[in-house]
Amino acid sequence: MNAPNITDTILNKITDGLIRLVTHLRPADINAAGTPEEMIRAQAWKAAGVSFGTSLPPGPAGYLTIIPELLVICQIQVNLVCKIAKHYGKLDELTPQNILAILGGNEIVTTKTRAMVKIGSK
Repeated sequence: MNAPNITDTILNKITDGLIRLVTHLRPADINAAGTPEEMIRAQAWKAAGVSFGTSLPPGPAGYLTIIPELLVICQIQVNLVCKIAKHYGKLDELTPQNILAILGGNEIVTTKTRAMVKIGSK
């Protein structure tokens, strides 16, 4: 039996985190105040603060902040997608698969694809 590859372990942790993010949404907690442009601007500042804060630890300690940062940034993005969907009255139509497809841009595409496969198999 082979020992788990460190890359697979990291990707599995990120995938599991993404699955938790998109499957444990509570629509009642989503506050869609303002226009979509205002929501985007506010969430962009929030994401910038998170990225800045997690970039502060030097050396090897800095590597320990990568996975939590990715998950927090993804949480901000998921929240923004939900807020915009609620603004347009489409929150009921938003599924975990839709959210992952919307966020399936350039960053961690492989992980998001893995998450979609895992969610689809449940």
